[in-house]
Amino acid sequence: YMINIAICDDSAKDRENIRRYVSGYFESNPHNYQASEFEKGEDLLAEYMDELRVFDIIFMDIFMSGENGMQISKKIRQYSENVKIIFMSTSPEFALESYDVFAFGYLLKPLDHEKLRTLLDKYIKEVEANEKSLTINIKGRIHNIRYADIVYLESKNTAVIIHTLDKERYKIYDKLDNIELRLENRRFLRCHQSYIVNMDHVSSVDTEFRTKTDDRVLIRKRSLREIREKYYKYILDKMEW
Repeated sequence: YMINIAICDDSAKDRENIRRYVSGYFESNPHNYQASEFEKGEDLLAEYMDELRVFDIIFMDIFMSGENGMQISKKIRQYSENVKIIFMSTSPEFALESYDVFAFGYLLKPLDHEKLRTLLDKYIKEVEANEKSLTINIKGRIHNIRYADIVYLESKNTAVIIHTLDKERYKIYDKLDNIELRLENRRFLRCHQSYIVNMDHVSSVDTEFRTKTDDRVLIRKRSLREIREKYYKYILDKMEW
């Protein structure tokens, strides 16, 4: 697996500092990666608009000539929901706004290498967790469904239906309680007697979850506040400040 990293900063010195640190990090964490530098946010955005490349991690300076990093990031989000955006700034003034683009981190300059290492560690853990899968047997055929591809699970009568990102449905005859025990991963939330939702694929929540595949997942009415708080805590814990 190749990790594609973009470093977007109008300061050549700051780009070099990030590149040097990233290089050192991956020397001690053996994963394949490649880093690309961009002096202007518009040049990075063009990579997405022209479908030339997509990135796994973007280190994004906020104060740059032309459009600032926050504006560029909002446009990049229209092309990619999954890229991890780590903002870098001399000021904390955009920290709250960074929630709007689901920032992976917000680092103040000069960069704290310990915080940077923590963010990269967290990303690597996510990559490794995404390789985990649920193995099921349907009519004698074995299927391995990656955790990252599961949007939600639904119990219907004596069956469990697994809904995935590509809109596939896998029907197995088992109890949702049993499947929940097998899904030992904090991204999955039992939100209703008949539903388990993957919080990574939630787009909004009110009295029910709306998923990024535009499905609705019910929430237990008597536990509405508690479940929403668990979801918000999960989202906040994913972000490092």
